[in-house]
Amino acid sequence: MQIRGKKVEKVKEKECELKKVVYHAFGEFELSQDAKNTLNENVAYLINNPEVKVVLEGHADERGTGKYNIKLGKKRAQKVKEYYESKGIEMVVG
Repeated sequence: MQIRGKKVEKVKEKECELKKVVYHAFGEFELSQDAKNTLNENVAYLINNPEVKVVLEGHADERGTGKYNIKLGKKRAQKVKEYYESKGIEMVVG
C-alpha cells in the first residue's frame, strides 16, 4: 500500500487476551465491584503487555432516547478511563 508516495506496511492485528467487558446496571455509569474486578484483570494484562493499545467505547441498550444513551455511554467510558488511569494505564476514549 502507498500513501502519498510512501510505502506503508500493513500491520496484522495481534490476537489479544484482553477480551473482558465491563457491564453496568440499567441507567448506571458508576463502577460496581464486579466491574472493578474485571478491570483489575485487564490492568494486569496491560501492564504485562505494554505494546497493546486499547480504545474504550461506552455503550447503552436501546431503551431511552438516542441523546440519553450517547451521554450515558460517554459517562461509562469516562469512568473506565479514569479507573485505568488511576492504575497507571493510559487510555484513548473512542
